[in-house]
Amino acid sequence: MQQWIMDRQLKQIVDNCTTMHFGRKNPASISSLHNTNIKKFSCERDLGITISNNLNGTKHISKIVKKAEGVLALLSKTFVSHSPAIYLRLYMAMVWPHLEFASPVWNHYTAQDIDLLETVQRCATKQILSIRYLRYSERLASLGIDTLKLRHLANDLVNIHKIINHCANNHLQHLFELHVSNACGHAYKVRKQHNSHDFRKHSFTLRVAETWNKLPASAVSCLDIAPCKISMLPEIRQHYT
Repeated sequence: MQQWIMDRQLKQIVDNCTTMHFGRKNPASISSLHNTNIKKFSCERDLGITISNNLNGTKHISKIVKKAEGVLALLSKTFVSHSPAIYLRLYMAMVWPHLEFASPVWNHYTAQDIDLLETVQRCATKQILSIRYLRYSERLASLGIDTLKLRHLANDLVNIHKIINHCANNHLQHLFELHVSNACGHAYKVRKQHNSHDFRKHSFTLRVAETWNKLPASAVSCLDIAPCKISMLPEIRQHYT
């Protein structure tokens, strides 16, 4: 690494380098470049995602919830109309992206994180005066949208569909191994991986396998993404709402 930096005359980037140590038995040794110790962090932001050394998405979720709440506050101050159609389009265009960007990477699994994310949508749907006093599930049904938890699950399934059908980057193909079986179900079932840690159990490749394997063939056989997602939604609504 040091030689690579010297060859490219990038010595000044050493001050911007950081290290993060993962694993319970990691000795967390001090790293250095050009006799300068590299700073150690337990949490770092990369490509828009806040990554913690315990691989927990709680800090990232806290940050995106604050951003989404700020956008909601701006919407309520800027737009007078509380028409369901107009407000929903604004919410989908300006708030959802904060809550869904790269969700397969940081997808929540603790009750606290799930509730924190869902609070944003609860508040947003209460801004619509005509349905303010309905229950949360009734407000969602009136607007024709799903809970964020279900939407994140749908994003997981769409991404595994892309990977298996070679619609994603080639370097992701190794994440899943097809499980050839004579049992009932579709031909794209994936083999469930073993794990010995809780944080690994909730990672993308493990948490999505069981749900994917339970989908009917009609929901996974379509190569186009949009029709595939439309076919998946009724199935996951039936089993996860």
